[in-house]
Amino acid sequence: MIKDIPALFDSGMELCLALTVEKEVASTFDILWYEMLVLNLSEKYMPQIWIGIDYPSSTRLIPNSFLIQNKGKPIQKGESILLSLAPYERVVVRFGLCVIGRKREDVISVRCRAVGKDFLVFSNEVFSKIIATVGKPCLIKQSLLLPKDIPDSVVISDIRVYFQHQKSRYIPFYNKVRKGELCRNTELLISGVISYSAKVNYRVGNTSYERVLEYVSGHTEAVILPEGAKIIKPDVRLILYSTDFIRFERRLYCCVFGMLFFQP
Repeated sequence: MIKDIPALFDSGMELCLALTVEKEVASTFDILWYEMLVLNLSEKYMPQIWIGIDYPSSTRLIPNSFLIQNKGKPIQKGESILLSLAPYERVVVRFGLCVIGRKREDVISVRCRAVGKDFLVFSNEVFSKIIATVGKPCLIKQSLLLPKDIPDSVVISDIRVYFQHQKSRYIPFYNKVRKGELCRNTELLISGVISYSAKVNYRVGNTSYERVLEYVSGHTEAVILPEGAKIIKPDVRLILYSTDFIRFERRLYCCVFGMLFFQP
């Protein structure tokens, strides 16, 4: 992932930071992974270099995501880590930001800084375009059986559906894509109870009847989201918009169209 060092630094600078980002376009709940090359260009030993990150409020630093390649566990203080570099030594620092995405569309700008006893050095600035996700379409299908005492000549005039939300659960989900790579995602399981109310009209002899049939069924909807959803754990709200149904013999096949709204 590390690219050529940007030509942003003075030739007399003793410390150099070069930052890159894994994705230039991401969506809400994505994790943006960053790598920064830290170079000591001098002949001096630098015992204390605090590396910090300047990132926007539309992202969240992933806890314990700091990783220094070819070195032990970094010393961390808040959202900064401590490095020590020998003359002409280079290290690669890796960290992750989770996209919260409070805006419909945004550009995330990130840069790093190195603070020492007598210096303050900034890295280059990297950008990622964010396509905010506010929800996801949902389709619920259910088969309903008509009671035996209702004749086949029944006419269904109206079906109403109600959803009582119970709980949501986020679990890891891994999906193989081309070339055997793993796509890291989160599976959101939404459990609840769906109530169906169907108004039917029918005749027995010369008498007309109208009845309201009530059905209740358990329901679980699985939605695949980017892996950052397991970290953010957004509030989920399911709103049902329209209902369509098909009658086949004594069964009603009901389709409910809705939207799952996510609120980080």
